[in-house]
Amino acid sequence: MALGWYDDLSAALGEIRSVAATACEQENVEDEDERLAKIPDMLSFDALIGKFVGINDLSVASDEDGHTPRWGDEKYFVSQVKKAGFVDVKVSAVDKTLEMNSQAVNDVVKPLLSILGSWWSEEERKVLEGGLLDRKIQEWFEKKIEGSKGNKLVWDGWKAMVVTGRKST
Repeated sequence: MALGWYDDLSAALGEIRSVAATACEQENVEDEDERLAKIPDMLSFDALIGKFVGINDLSVASDEDGHTPRWGDEKYFVSQVKKAGFVDVKVSAVDKTLEMNSQAVNDVVKPLLSILGSWWSEEERKVLEGGLLDRKIQEWFEKKIEGSKGNKLVWDGWKAMVVTGRKST
């Protein structure tokens, strides 16, 4: 599995936090910078996906056989679906590239910030109040898109497993 937005959102949060932290080191610190400087680091990819599925961190999770789940491996996927009682299981990996304008990117990223923020501490979540982080993220992506070919953001590296099968009787 891979998420096309992960690297860009991680870079955006890191750069916004870094710029705010630098501003906080100067004399005229604004409340906005103090809040932005407290944005937490992006979770590792395995921890992020684990949170989405209710596991703290996929990299340290174990399946019922005590093995680390390998959800990017088609054979592992098939074995797990068969263990769940399905037969005639087929899996195909699908790679996808998305090209999006600024508004489409904002439509994807805004809900992600809400999800990520739900895992942050109360102090860290203050950056979400009043749409401050939403605005900064949108500005970051607009700047990235302006410098890109065709004024579009290209997210490649999406990978999903499409599984078909039927429940055995």
